[in-house]
Amino acid sequence: MYEALNYTVGQTSLTSKNPTGIDTGLGVRLSEIQKNFSEGDWKLTSNTLDLAIEGNGFFQISLPSGETAYTRNGTFKLDSEGTIVNGNGYELSPQIVVPKQ
Repeated sequence: MYEALNYTVGQTSLTSKNPTGIDTGLGVRLSEIQKNFSEGDWKLTSNTLDLAIEGNGFFQISLPSGETAYTRNGTFKLDSEGTIVNGNGYELSPQIVVPKQ
């Protein structure tokens, strides 16, 4: 919980001034977001469609809106039609369909 305090500008020392507004409170608050594209640890899984990217690169997926998105998450599965999709059900692009055996 934060409270915004508005003070008038005033001299606090010979070299600094009091800001015009100060947030005071308890707890934490998000100050910035950074994207981290570094490699994670390799882990052997029982899913034959799990993939890992070594170095630079992304998997391309198609969103329901038709837009293209990119991810480094290599956890894939087959949907009911045999199309390779990610955990949210978005198709890998270009689309890959595994024939039923």
